Amino acid sequence: MLFIIISQKLNVAFVDIEKIKNNYYDYKDALNQLRQFQIEKEKSLDSLKKQIDSLKNFFSEQRSFLTEEAIYEIQKKIEQKENEYQVLAKNIYEQISQKYQQIVQPYINKIYLVIDSIAKRNNYDIVLNKNKDLILYFSSNVDITDVVLTELNKGYSSIIGPSIKYIGIFSFKLNTKTSKLKDISDKMASIMEQEIRKIQGITIVSTEQTSNIYNKDNPTLEGILKAVQILKLDAFIWGELDIKENVLYFKFSIYDKDGKEIYSRSSQSSDKEEEWSKIVSAYTKDIINKYKETLKK
Repeated sequence: MLFIIISQKLNVAFVDIEKIKNNYYDYKDALNQLRQFQIEKEKSLDSLKKQIDSLKNFFSEQRSFLTEEAIYEIQKKIEQKENEYQVLAKNIYEQISQKYQQIVQPYINKIYLVIDSIAKRNNYDIVLNKNKDLILYFSSNVDITDVVLTELNKGYSSIIGPSIKYIGIFSFKLNTKTSKLKDISDKMASIMEQEIRKIQGITIVSTEQTSNIYNKDNPTLEGILKAVQILKLDAFIWGELDIKENVLYFKFSIYDKDGKEIYSRSSQSSDKEEEWSKIVSAYTKDIINKYKETLKK
């Protein structure tokens, strides 16, 4: 390829497609809309999955006490629910694929149309996508990435306001393994989720689907980061709890997608829900506000 370019003296330009996608505002808005659409559609799938898991747990625990007829009926019901889940999942992912074609693909097409237009205006014979594995060096004078971005973003006005950030809450580390502390931990996560849903520009993403990856019963930062990559989160909240003689100790932190701690709050209170719930609610607002402040820098 390089031999042909040199020998024929072709006019060549380079473009960074990845950079364009990361900075093309209409395209990013479309992706955000697609993600919101996917989150809403998958709620029904998550609900059905919980029903199936509940039936399986009940069957596993009670099987020895059930009659043959009851065993047959429960197994049949589980099979029906699993078939229903497969049909629903197929339908949802077909809808997501169609939505992608409707709202995202047009902007991808526009990227290549703009590149084509700029290439023709400037008499470029070839426009290559920058690839560090294939291209060792080229002059910035022939990099038209910013020119393409300027044209794509002309007249941009977001229809959904500030860019939406996706945040997940992962199971807290419990320094004392008791059912009481586990129950408190779940309630704290629920309070946090409710508070975050009230905040504009932030979307809470369920982390339940990745619980087998990060091991929710014994979470580690390394495992959580793997889940963060899969869920494509912008940030996440994680913390640790302990309880000693009815005194509750807790710390909550918000991290960026690479696992860097952005801000944290820690406190202690009695184990009475009316006391610690107010603290958790206030800390959640404070943590998210601090996170939003970092986005402005």
